[in-house]
Amino acid sequence: MNWLFTAAAVVWGLATIYLLLQAITLCYRIERRSRPANRAQNISPQRANILAVAFNFGVSRDGETQAMRRQMNFYLVIILAGFIAMGLMVSIWARMQAV
Repeated sequence: MNWLFTAAAVVWGLATIYLLLQAITLCYRIERRSRPANRAQNISPQRANILAVAFNFGVSRDGETQAMRRQMNFYLVIILAGFIAMGLMVSIWARMQAV
């Protein structure tokens, strides 16, 4: 039964890493579209300002950029739901092992 928990933890971890990388990539694309002055000077962002983009601070208001922002927020919500599900799974697993 331990192998089942281990397999689920590995799949969850890989899925979380994949979704976080997708969200960061989208964040860079959104920042590039929202700050055309930096693009003209060929300055790339040093870090993904994921919280500012998620809460729509300094983000371009055009439809395509907002659609990308909604997609990034969807990835972040899935990651949060995964953490909650994994926490529940760990607590259930701990109760099963205590019995």
